[in-house]
Amino acid sequence: MSADAPAGWTVDESGSRWRLPLSVLADDATNNSRTGDPCLPYPALTSVGVADDDAQWMLDLEQLHTLTVRGPAEQRRNLLRHLAAELAHNSWSDHVHVSLVGVGHELAQLNPARLSWHAHLDTAITELRAHLAGVDEATAAENSTILNVRLRGIAADAWTPHILIVDLNREHVHGAVAFGQSSDRISDPEPGLEPHNAGTSCGERRDEAARDELAALVAELDARTERCGVGIIIGAEPDDPAALPASDDGEPSSMIGVQIDAGSIPPTPEGCARRVMTIDADVRLRYPPLGLSASACQLSALEAADLTELLRIAADLTDRPMPDARGAADWEKHADAAGAPRQPAGRRLKATSPEHTASPTAPTTTTSTTTSHRVTVVVDNHSAGATATAVPAQPAASRSLLALPDDVYLATTAATQTDLDLLAPPLPDMTREQIAHSDTELDADLAAWSDPSSPAPKLRLLGPITLTAPTDPPEGRAALITELIAYLLTRPHGASVEELAAAIWPHIPGAATKTTPRQSVSLARQWLGVSPRTRRERLPRAAADPGGAKVYRVTDVLVDADLFRRLRLRAAIRGPDGITDLQAALDLVTGPPFAQQRPGGYGWLAEMPLHHEHTAMIVDVAHLVATHHLAAGNPKTAAAAARVSLLTEAGDDVALLDLLAAAEAQGDHTEARHYLTRILANNDAEVEEDLPPRTYELLLRLTDWFAAPWVKSPQEPEDR
Repeated sequence: MSADAPAGWTVDESGSRWRLPLSVLADDATNNSRTGDPCLPYPALTSVGVADDDAQWMLDLEQLHTLTVRGPAEQRRNLLRHLAAELAHNSWSDHVHVSLVGVGHELAQLNPARLSWHAHLDTAITELRAHLAGVDEATAAENSTILNVRLRGIAADAWTPHILIVDLNREHVHGAVAFGQSSDRISDPEPGLEPHNAGTSCGERRDEAARDELAALVAELDARTERCGVGIIIGAEPDDPAALPASDDGEPSSMIGVQIDAGSIPPTPEGCARRVMTIDADVRLRYPPLGLSASACQLSALEAADLTELLRIAADLTDRPMPDARGAADWEKHADAAGAPRQPAGRRLKATSPEHTASPTAPTTTTSTTTSHRVTVVVDNHSAGATATAVPAQPAASRSLLALPDDVYLATTAATQTDLDLLAPPLPDMTREQIAHSDTELDADLAAWSDPSSPAPKLRLLGPITLTAPTDPPEGRAALITELIAYLLTRPHGASVEELAAAIWPHIPGAATKTTPRQSVSLARQWLGVSPRTRRERLPRAAADPGGAKVYRVTDVLVDADLFRRLRLRAAIRGPDGITDLQAALDLVTGPPFAQQRPGGYGWLAEMPLHHEHTAMIVDVAHLVATHHLAAGNPKTAAAAARVSLLTEAGDDVALLDLLAAAEAQGDHTEARHYLTRILANNDAEVEEDLPPRTYELLLRLTDWFAAPWVKSPQEPEDR
């Protein structure tokens, strides 16, 4: 390989290792920011291991053409899974397609747009040959190399690599994989897949034909000297006589790997023949001709399955029902966990509809419109006599936080009809009265929260977690004791010492039998002190609950999340005047809920995801306030509410759409396009199908220049 390198690169004495400082890439990205996304030249570049000096080794699987990885089954397959998972999600591998055979079935749903798992090798080879033929035709038409056309940005989709990863394991499973189902499968075989007998001639002939076809394809690729848009990685046993022959002459005539450290990104030159790399039982990866000796990257079958499930859940944008409030306070009987008023099962009230579908287990509400004075009749379905009580009723619209006609909101805000139906329904008068009498101490508690001289302890969860109390925090253990108190406060029915120990000290076996939990409870009791209202300790000794179990409970501590929920519930019964309460709730937010957690702590949130629930309630309330102010002609106030939502780092488009609508309302089209750019980036959107349906619907409604933002860059607005 030539040691001549473009400007910015440095080359070692052998000429086989190039380095480029990251600062050069950053400068280049800045200089080319107006040209849009580049066509990345090395989309099949992926990490394989880390050397003893912490340098990271990477391979360009496309430039290799073919590579055999020999070693024990577990370590070898773990490396192959890692390669596939990286290619499925690397930001520079956006258009790569990976085919897996004999390994990695756990990754089949990791990113179906990039990765597929095949039951038979011959199927994968057929697809690979079709791709190779298409790339050959495209390069011949351009009379150029793949790297050149990528750098020139010509028909980028024609040069996307297709990487085939095959593991030649020895266990044959009919209908599962040509070379056998991986023995490290963590789940039962798919229905209908049964091991065939060794003498099943049909399966054997298919295996032999597939091996022959693979060998022919490998030989064809080895004869090439330029990139061809495909790569084959083969995993084999160290001594497998059936494995394909490989070149191991040891001559570094071309580079198969590149090394990356904190200050460099190396290139991958053309013309590599297939080589053999080895991995041993200690996960050591070696290729002597390049001096590669590194700890190999690994992804086990279990980790792969967990990763796939995690990303599947993250990609599911379906809303989940908010659970009911978990406490026993009177106001919580009428609220869900986010402070919104509970709706009877099976129905949602709409501000534009005076008639509602009754729930068979809830009071039936009907509205009469035959007189000039509307009367709401509430029938208790559970009462023996089904008695009815008539109370004066306000018009449905005036009972809603959003009192204007729906058409006004749909024309001027970033709200959909579903938003209006769910976020601000009118409530029956009886429900309104019950809520009004369920929380008479809210104003006093808000005053105490705002009063620095108040003796009430205050726990902040809607931002960085902090606890203030009349006495000094325990020295050196404030973070731990704060978590302990937060845990108990989020368990209104209390927690036993066993539950407390498992939540706060999950890493200590048998923690409940040790002195640590009780000593920590004692420190928490001292820190919280005595309540002037009850003249009792705020954290009493463990007392028996109705079931007879002894539990710890914390009382008379103000929590910002509870105040937020109480404000939201009261706002729902005050009509448009309730916006003041909602604004007061937003004023309590200082950052993402449960931010700045104690290292190693708060694992109990996985079972009760309060941080997600609190995030959702903040986003909903901010959107509700923004919607009100946009319809009222106050876009600056609407934008301020939306920015509170951004503090939560929720990652959805609700706040950005509100900000875009506010910018449009103020005639600031440059700012509006800025938010559009963020929305597109938020969804990694290249075509409209990449956007959630709600987002796309609102963008079409809010802007008259959205038609195809991926065709015309939103960073370059036209004069309007």
